[in-house]
Amino acid sequence: MSRLSRNSREERRRHGDAKYGPGSGTDTDSHGAVGRTTVVDVDGVATAGLVGLDAMECEHLDIGHSSQRARPCELFLTFLSSLLILLTLPFSLAFCIKIVHENQRAVIFRFGRLRSLRACRPGLFLVQPCLDTYKRVDVRTRAIEIPFHEVVTADLITVGVDAVCYCRVENATRWLTSVRNPELVVQLLAQTRLKALLAHNTFPRLLAERQDISQQLQLELNAITGSWGATVERADIKDVRVPKDLQLSMAVEAEATRQARAKVIAAESERTTAIELRQAAGLLADSPAALHLRSLMALGAFAAGGHSTLLLPLSCGLPRQASGLHALLGPPEPANTTDSPML
Repeated sequence: MSRLSRNSREERRRHGDAKYGPGSGTDTDSHGAVGRTTVVDVDGVATAGLVGLDAMECEHLDIGHSSQRARPCELFLTFLSSLLILLTLPFSLAFCIKIVHENQRAVIFRFGRLRSLRACRPGLFLVQPCLDTYKRVDVRTRAIEIPFHEVVTADLITVGVDAVCYCRVENATRWLTSVRNPELVVQLLAQTRLKALLAHNTFPRLLAERQDISQQLQLELNAITGSWGATVERADIKDVRVPKDLQLSMAVEAEATRQARAKVIAAESERTTAIELRQAAGLLADSPAALHLRSLMALGAFAAGGHSTLLLPLSCGLPRQASGLHALLGPPEPANTTDSPML
């Protein structure tokens, strides 16, 4: 019997190793006693953990599930209301039928709790008088102004900014039940996040990359307002106001930059002009006839101007030409002078 029991234990151990791998199954000590072992299925534990998290999340989010649990007094009041509606037909329909417009959603409450997680869409819906209350939520895009406020940039410059964000309601139930006065909350949140963003950016980057900062602000707002049932479609920085002393220093700096740029341009033009004149002088020096023709053209231009005084350069050879012309014509004839008869 002991041999048979030992063989059966060995077979069970081999069967356990083949099924669960080495080290699994039952363990035996040196005396043949069977020890306790624990086989842990890691995938099963992970799945169970995920199922537990899903259950907790559903319990946290599914508000309407708990709202469906009606108490006896609530059931009795619901029965009386339904009976009253039936007895007063068709006059009671005027109090039961409500209308929701295209740009609205209706969230219905019964005994102060949500009757359904899904808001009523445009059209007709029914309510029970004295039991149900409803609130309409406008789902159109709304502009939320961020008032003017002062912020300090990364380079320690105090500037004033104001912005605007465009928000649209995606889930009317969450928008109505998650936050009290949601528009004010979005406004304060946008103002706070804008201060935090500008604190990590310099003033020149604020002026040059305003659109990128606005897009980053939109992403940060959507990460928070999504749980409130709203989406920020766009966020823009409207105006950036600079203090007077900073405006003066920026104006002085800009004027100095413009003057320096003008001087550089003037120096470049003078350099180009000097190079061109040098090349022209070299060409005229190689051809005296061209130089003489150029001087005659200059004299013609001066004469056309109608000037009373004309200055001639000595390098043009005009004095030599004038003396040669004087020698060719000869000396002037002496004037014929006679004495007066009175003398």
